Amino acid sequence: MACVDAAQEAMDSAAEKPNRAAHLVRREMKRLRALVQLAPKPRPDWMGQVASSAGSIHRELGELRDGCVVAATLEKVRARHPRRWKELLPVRAPAEVLGSGKSATACAVARGRLEELRTLIASAGRKFGSDAELGEALARSYRKARRARAIVPTAIDQEAVHAWRKAMYRLCFQLQLAAPLLTREASKIEPGLAPLAKKLGRCGDLAMARERLAEREMAGVKALTRAKLLEWLGTRRQKNAHEILAATAEYFERRPRDFAKWCLRRKP
Repeated sequence: MACVDAAQEAMDSAAEKPNRAAHLVRREMKRLRALVQLAPKPRPDWMGQVASSAGSIHRELGELRDGCVVAATLEKVRARHPRRWKELLPVRAPAEVLGSGKSATACAVARGRLEELRTLIASAGRKFGSDAELGEALARSYRKARRARAIVPTAIDQEAVHAWRKAMYRLCFQLQLAAPLLTREASKIEPGLAPLAKKLGRCGDLAMARERLAEREMAGVKALTRAKLLEWLGTRRQKNAHEILAATAEYFERRPRDFAKWCLRRKP
């Protein structure tokens, strides 16, 4: 991706040409923010741009690509622009993926999402033994949707529905929790990467920042491991993502309004 190459070039030339490096970083960040920002009046190619810009932030989920980001984005559009929903999505997605009717309030959305979380936690662990299996199931459903000329699947089996939900929530939690970890770890590992991580965290592209810091080609930075993330979250007794989701769901169940606001954030 162009912005990753520019960041690599900026890090390599930081000592020799600091002004040039800063210019490259600013230019790529400006382009990236303009690409993923939600437009007040979406253009016809807007969904395709969101999907293509999300293609490089899912390495932890195996073959998963841009499906869960598109689904989460479409749900926000449905809540904010109910009158334009039919224009934006000619082929309706199943209620299991995007929620109930378009007249649902924020609290109703929160209650429905909590129920889906409980169902997901109870079933996903038995259906998928690894991230690779999850990625394969979601990739199958997404390929079916592409063949049907739809952004999200319209006719998929129950296993793929669970895979879609699981991937969407895991990605949302990563986006929500990565910002403080990025800035702190970058300052420890490589001082030259700390300003870049801070800039990325400020513009909201947290997953891209985490991926860049995890690239082995960038100053020999090692990938942020699962153990570090669990230690930072303070969930050492919780061994897998399902237990983390369960603990977080209990928190939001006591605060449905907070969960509704969290679901309807500006960026996916």
